[in-house]
Amino acid sequence: MKRRTNIEKVFDFTRICEKLIETRRYKNTPLMKEKESVADHSWKLATMSLVIGKILDLKIDSEKALKIALTHDLVEAICDDVDYFLVFTGVVSPEEKEAKETKAIKKINKSLPLDIGQEIEELWEEYQYGKTPEGKYIKALDKIEGIDHMIYRKVIDHPDKIATYADKAVLNFPELRPILREVKIRLKKLYQDLNVDWKKEYDLV
Repeated sequence: MKRRTNIEKVFDFTRICEKLIETRRYKNTPLMKEKESVADHSWKLATMSLVIGKILDLKIDSEKALKIALTHDLVEAICDDVDYFLVFTGVVSPEEKEAKETKAIKKINKSLPLDIGQEIEELWEEYQYGKTPEGKYIKALDKIEGIDHMIYRKVIDHPDKIATYADKAVLNFPELRPILREVKIRLKKLYQDLNVDWKKEYDLV
């Protein structure tokens, strides 16, 4: 009976995962005409973490990093994605965002068998609070992925914010500086193409 109950919980969890396919990012970014899903983003981030970890020969637990990448935004299936623009402009405070996400991860934890649910909550905390090298790695890579997506969509709505979006997180995991430099080379080219001024301070990190 216990095994059956745990299997039932697996499918409760898959319903949460399904919602990530429907949950859209950049909802408050009008220049972003095509809104990617949270599932799209998480898959790309996980793939990047695997490839970049190998290329840079990072001394991290690659399996844990992959798990963090896949689960870091699970909370958004419950509390929705909060566009970075809303936090940037003060419409939503970082404290409000964190409180909603913390409540959501607790709910996800309870939806799964105890040991699995606890592991997912701990993985989320490693990402959220930079508790481990793997958490810091995915946090920084998550920011870099956001910039890369802007480049792909050719969208620059807030030049200062986008150009420095990953700086703080990469300083917390400096092994990713070569990746950030490459992304900024590509971003600078987009700024030039769109006639957006590229400031010297954008190159400080």
